Amino acid sequence: MSTNTRLRVLVDMDGVIADFEEGFLRKYRERYPNEPYITLEDRRGFWVSTQYGELRSDLCEKAISIWESNNFFLELKPVPGALEAVKEMSKMENIRSTGLHYAWVEKHLGPDFLEQIILTRDKTVVTGDILIDDKCGADPELGTRPLHCLPQQAPDHHSHPETAAILG
Repeated sequence: MSTNTRLRVLVDMDGVIADFEEGFLRKYRERYPNEPYITLEDRRGFWVSTQYGELRSDLCEKAISIWESNNFFLELKPVPGALEAVKEMSKMENIRSTGLHYAWVEKHLGPDFLEQIILTRDKTVVTGDILIDDKCGADPELGTRPLHCLPQQAPDHHSHPETAAILG
C-alpha cells in the first residue's frame, strides 16, 4: 500500500468506545428499581432486549425504552482506554476514523474529531478498510476487514488481553 493511501477505519461507538452495557444497566435500574435485571457478568449475546425478554416477556419493551430515551447515548461513559486508543489512532499518518455519534464525540474527544464522522445506522453504505466493532460476524457487503470484535459478555475489556491491546 502506498504511503499516500489513507486507510478508512470504521469505529463503532456503543459497545466499543462508549460503554453501552454499563449505561444501560445503570439507567434500567434507575427507571425500573423493582424489576429483575441482568448483571454485567451475566449479560450474553448482542441484543440486550432479547436477553431481558427471555427473563420475562414484558421486560423486552422496557429494555428498548432505555436506549430510546433522551440523551441515553450522550450520557454513556467511555470504555476504559478507548478514548486514548482513538486519539492515538488519529495521529497515525494513514488513518481516518469514522462512524461515531456527534455529541458524544465532541464531549469526549473534542470538536476536531467532528470533521471525521460518518454517521449511519447501516454500515454497509460506508466503505472502509478496517472495522472495529462489537457485533461479531462481519457482513461481506461491508467490504471491511474486521480488526477486532469486542466480546459482548465481557464488560471489563481490560480482562481480555486481545482487547486491551487494541484499546491501550
